[in-house]
Amino acid sequence: MKRIIYACIIALLASCGEQPDSPADTQRPGRDSTETPQQPDIQPDIPTDTPTDSVADEPGIPDVTPSHARGGYIHDFVRSEVDIDIYEAEGESVYAVRGEGFECYLTISADGTVRTHDAGGIKSFATAAEQQRRQGLWPDPVLSTEGSLSPDGTMISFGYTDSGGKAVIDYLVLSDSEEWADMGETVYTDAWVLPHVTFKAVKYSPAEHPWRVWMQRSTVTPGLYRIIDLYRGACPLSDANAATAGDIITVDASDPSHVVLGPSATAFVCPDIEPLTVGGRGTATGHSFVFDTPFGQAEIRLPK
Repeated sequence: MKRIIYACIIALLASCGEQPDSPADTQRPGRDSTETPQQPDIQPDIPTDTPTDSVADEPGIPDVTPSHARGGYIHDFVRSEVDIDIYEAEGESVYAVRGEGFECYLTISADGTVRTHDAGGIKSFATAAEQQRRQGLWPDPVLSTEGSLSPDGTMISFGYTDSGGKAVIDYLVLSDSEEWADMGETVYTDAWVLPHVTFKAVKYSPAEHPWRVWMQRSTVTPGLYRIIDLYRGACPLSDANAATAGDIITVDASDPSHVVLGPSATAFVCPDIEPLTVGGRGTATGHSFVFDTPFGQAEIRLPK
């Protein structure tokens, strides 16, 4: 009997000595077992109706069906025809431009700002500037240039660097303007910027360094002309010019004895120097406009 009572007491004491798992143990399932915590079932939202005409693998292009158009592409004073695919997205439009030996992609924001993508063998100014910084170089001011949409919506001006690393400003004509007609290439001799600017330890003589410019005439006002990007193209200071691409300066020759150029403080912009105002009064002489300045004679030759 004593043995039975003793065994019962031992069993009772043993049962009273058991302790439940600690709170920490109950909050970490699987710590001392093969059970693993359950993860939430999250699946990516994958669209099932991707347009067949999409080119979403191209840089910066929305995954939508584009509209199609034709336009003119002006490069190095030569205009050629190109195909344009236009992708409309919220707050911006992307233009895919393709021509013979040329391809580029442009984004136009709602405010008219133009951005060039890296594609088709060209680099955007932002990419080119970053590459120069990585090489320990100070990027040329032109690499901060923004592209633009003309006020009448007929032309896009944009910049990029070509395969040789040269900065280029080109123009995409979406439709011909009703107020302006192209006259083509002409030659400009400067007297407002070159005498004051030294770029990469070189100061250029205006008389020895005239350059080509693109000129238009008004179809509404006789004697009114304009020049697009006066300090671009073959200008020896084009890489020092950070002005918005597509800058326009007017020439009023309605009175041949009192020709007025500008004035403009936006034709040449360089962050390293004080702003320069381009413009003055001159006369029409034969096939050119001549302006006398304290720093020499400026001349705009009319296209033949």
